[in-house]
Amino acid sequence: MSEPAVRARSAQQAFEYLASFEPDALARVRAEVPDEIIKAIESAPPTSFLPLSLDGLLVRGIVRGLGEERAERFWRSFVVEHVRTPALKPLIDTAVRLFGVNPGTFFWALAKGLDQSYRDFGKKDLERDTGFARFTLSDFHPELLRFPEYFVALRAICGAMIDLARADWSLESSVDTAARRFVATARSRH
Repeated sequence: MSEPAVRARSAQQAFEYLASFEPDALARVRAEVPDEIIKAIESAPPTSFLPLSLDGLLVRGIVRGLGEERAERFWRSFVVEHVRTPALKPLIDTAVRLFGVNPGTFFWALAKGLDQSYRDFGKKDLERDTGFARFTLSDFHPELLRFPEYFVALRAICGAMIDLARADWSLESSVDTAARRFVATARSRH
């Protein structure tokens, strides 16, 4: 089983987005992430993949620097902006044409789109119906347990799917470390 990896461009764009998120966000995260890690992320070719052991330190720095609640808001905001990029927009447009605008549509796009940015994290599964969507990452790589902050990011990414649809849906998530399974369930409040 190879080590999970994250597309360098995703890490670079997230790091850059910190400056526009909140006035002190970039400084708070920089204080948490060693300079050599920041330099390695910034200097990586955008289409390359960064090992989890490197990107995980950035994700950890974001959660520690901002706190879990603000980190989740950061990722939700970042993802909403990120999906408008040329790499992801066609996937989102296709999902909307096929399924209409609702969180389940965006969860479908999430399950497909994660492969562009995340490699070897685990098995992705999606259940969706009217007023309901569930994303499951099962058999996730044991290395993710070294960086539990990724589950904050994953929950936020799922929350961003609700934000994209501008829907009144709730989100619940759970992590079962023994079974190596992350589940995010979104439901319509109506």
